[in-house]
Amino acid sequence: MEQNKPYKIDEIFNNFLRIDSLDFFGQYYKSPNGEFIIAWHDGDPVRKCSGFRSEGEGTYFLLSKDSIILSGRMERPNDGNVADNGTFILNDWMFGEGLKGTFYAIDRLGKILIKKRFEANLNNNGISNDGRFAVCQTCFSDSPDSNILVLCDLSNGEERFRKPLESGWASSYEFDVKDERLYCVYPKIGKFAYSFSGEFLDSERWQTERIKVATGFELVDIAKKFYKDLSKDLDPEKGEKILALLEEASRRGIDRYPRQLAVLHRTMGEVFERLGKRPEAIEHFKKALDIDPGIGVRRRLENLEKAKN
Repeated sequence: MEQNKPYKIDEIFNNFLRIDSLDFFGQYYKSPNGEFIIAWHDGDPVRKCSGFRSEGEGTYFLLSKDSIILSGRMERPNDGNVADNGTFILNDWMFGEGLKGTFYAIDRLGKILIKKRFEANLNNNGISNDGRFAVCQTCFSDSPDSNILVLCDLSNGEERFRKPLESGWASSYEFDVKDERLYCVYPKIGKFAYSFSGEFLDSERWQTERIKVATGFELVDIAKKFYKDLSKDLDPEKGEKILALLEEASRRGIDRYPRQLAVLHRTMGEVFERLGKRPEAIEHFKKALDIDPGIGVRRRLENLEKAKN
């Protein structure tokens, strides 16, 4: 690791910077107080290759004023953030195939405070301004690490909580260290609080607002949950609400997921059947079976068609 060597930023634009003396071009993030910069490049400067690969580590630099505080190598460094004390975090996307990632928190002296390997791709991360806490978020996978939010205390290297996301993927994070609140930020609808013990404090508000940002995949899950919760108390008004959610899901890219599209039509068929609208129920059960013959509605469809005839 290089330390306390001079450097000069030759160009900055958008989220990238260029340092000719280091033969470096990559992304960067500046600490809130402006004292530190973490810069990284997911590419091997020797082999001149980047992105998906099986070898050739990327580089990162911690910069302050006119000096390189430290530098290092990592398989595929991404998503850098740095706090006011110089502690920084990186998501390592790692070599080779498969859903995986390693989350790092490193102090300004190069000590690794956190190193956590996940059997899921890493989505993004965040660090508190004072460098005491950090959070990372995973993507979907077929493992216990799927779609989880993990908050770490960097002072002792321990997790404060690890839990499945109750809110959707956040675009960024804010920390209230005094009141121990982690806020997941969504540009279109605001921010929603978790306690540092993992309790979702804005659950009720999220149930209303998340529909505005949910993917078609997520909307189907929301509608299914509503239907299950209302299975003994489904009136026309509530039924129409569920159907409206499913109609909106069909406009948000759900057709890219055939299995989930079949579930959408099955759920619509069940709602129409409960509301006494047999032709509509038959139509959607048929669509579900066309997509997935094993969706489990064949007998219900036969009974509806017999009743109709």
